[in-house]
Amino acid sequence: MDFSKLNSILNWSVRVGKLFGIPISLHISLLFFLLPLLRDNGLGPILTLQYVLLVIISILLHELGHALAAKKVGLTGLSIMVHGFGGFATSSGYRSPNQALVITLAGPAVTFAIGILCLSISYMTKSRFEIGSFADKQAFIIYLIGSLNILLGFLNMIPSYPFDG
Repeated sequence: MDFSKLNSILNWSVRVGKLFGIPISLHISLLFFLLPLLRDNGLGPILTLQYVLLVIISILLHELGHALAAKKVGLTGLSIMVHGFGGFATSSGYRSPNQALVITLAGPAVTFAIGILCLSISYMTKSRFEIGSFADKQAFIIYLIGSLNILLGFLNMIPSYPFDG
């Protein structure tokens, strides 16, 4: 069996721009995040797409935390790849153990900050909207993103590959 075509598909990614001078790429496997749009989950396709995009942005911000910490300590060759199973930030250069710790913890710190911010917003807007209204559903999405980020923050602290711990 010839796996060269499969390998070339698995390497598909699109460079979408730069943030703070750090190249950002999206991998083809992100399409798996769009699969929930194909089924009825009660939110409808627009809100589901919004949720999926916010998950992707959360992953990007997590990786940006790592990359900006690496940039701060003078590492080079920075890049970020977001894929369907998460993402990764790469860098090159020497890092001391303390620098490596700061870089490692920067991603989960961003993730926890997003989670706390979203849950705080959700808490402050709780019961302010008519149940089932568009605003109520928006608040629910913010709650879901907050909860997901807190969960991912703790998961990332597990001392095992592919997590940050």
